[in-house]
Amino acid sequence: MLEHYRQEFTSFNISLNRTKYLCLSGQKVTFPTIEIYDRYSDLFSLETINSLKKTLSEITEYYQTSRKAIAQLIAFASEQYLNLKVKNLTQEIITAENSLHIEWADQKIPLRNVNSLLVNEPNTQKRKEIYRKKLSVLSSLNDLRAERVEKLHGFSKELGYENYLQMFSRLNQVDYVELDSKLQRFLADTEKLYTINLKRYLSVNLKLPLELATSADILAFTQRESSFFPAKAIVPTYQETLLGLGVRPSQNNLFIDKEIRPGKHFGTFCLPISIPEEIKIVFQPNNGIKEYELFFQAIGKSEHFVFTNKNLLPEFKYCGDSGLTESYGFLFRHLTNNPFWLEQMLDEKGSSELQTANLLTRLYLIRRYIAKLNYEIDLHSKGLASAASFYSSQISNATLFETDSAEYLNDYLDSFYVVNYLRALLFEAIFRDYLKTHFGHKWWQNRKAGNLLKEMWEVGTRYSIEEFSQQLGLGELIIEPLEAEFFTNLRT
Repeated sequence: MLEHYRQEFTSFNISLNRTKYLCLSGQKVTFPTIEIYDRYSDLFSLETINSLKKTLSEITEYYQTSRKAIAQLIAFASEQYLNLKVKNLTQEIITAENSLHIEWADQKIPLRNVNSLLVNEPNTQKRKEIYRKKLSVLSSLNDLRAERVEKLHGFSKELGYENYLQMFSRLNQVDYVELDSKLQRFLADTEKLYTINLKRYLSVNLKLPLELATSADILAFTQRESSFFPAKAIVPTYQETLLGLGVRPSQNNLFIDKEIRPGKHFGTFCLPISIPEEIKIVFQPNNGIKEYELFFQAIGKSEHFVFTNKNLLPEFKYCGDSGLTESYGFLFRHLTNNPFWLEQMLDEKGSSELQTANLLTRLYLIRRYIAKLNYEIDLHSKGLASAASFYSSQISNATLFETDSAEYLNDYLDSFYVVNYLRALLFEAIFRDYLKTHFGHKWWQNRKAGNLLKEMWEVGTRYSIEEFSQQLGLGELIIEPLEAEFFTNLRT
């Protein structure tokens, strides 16, 4: 049974990921999730989940790798069971969203291109008007999104859990409430530092008083200086970085899609289609630090997939702790904020103002993720009744950008994925310090650091973030190393 299940499991992931790639890269208009889920529905049936649980119960504690493998398959099947049950609603939302547009300057702008419009709009009032139009069309889908969330809550109970929160906390073996409590201290500790620096930055760079800042201004705030970061240097700098680690950049299984297509989605992302044989990075080269950050984040995640041992059990390739992959993404993303790396790769240390902007943007993102976790715990344990107002207050208070309640169901990912980002950031902070301690401040030039990374990448998701942290002697994930960089480099 297991051999056949693993074959179908692999085929499902390849089919779904290839379809995602074709749609997001602008090569395919429709996203046929219904057909894919129907074709592989036996993988996620209640009967299959119960059979996997029975298999797990029959494996003794001595065989930890076998138990871990089956546990990851159970988590996968349980999550996909929910996705199977809401597949029609999911498809309806995707189809509707792809057809949405706003009217601006006598043109119809597809919703997927509105963020590009916001980034390039220097006028505060015009940004607010564009964003208001975006919210208006997005909120038209809130009833469908609410129906979908309610169904997810109901089906999680069908699987025997008290609620959606308990389901994913247990499947992923992470106490979300305890993590949230720890991270609330981060919010409190950094509140004054964040407020002072954000107020100063918005006033100087956007001519915007802090009390008037809204979600419409976020993309302009995070865009930052672009003159030091030419688009033409993105690929050469990534190649030189990998060479320093002893990693050959011309990898036959990594494909960088730079083609410009009308339907290509805004942003840069990594899609592992067949691991490790076919890994895609989709991006559109542009000037700017943000483009470098997103591209290097995609590189870090891609290298994890590229170096994953092809002989691993498929559950250690296609499911497991996504936070581990995200941590490699953040490790490479944060290179683009490193003065030593900037001097070596771009012959530019970067001004102190740019360093401040980079750290402030990172602090904003972390505070936003923490607020989203707190909101999602409330949403998935208490339901939708007060979710919109709670979302608005949590995000607004944490980021200091006034956030409209209309975004409450658009601005979240299923399965508590935000937890992966937060655990990844906690781990990356201590792991980056480990690399500097053992291999020097320019650790990306040390092949021994590259060898360590390749050893970690090779085992796929066999180990979780917490397990790797223990193996490296780094201990538990704590907030102090994450806080330290901000307190050291941002002034009050």
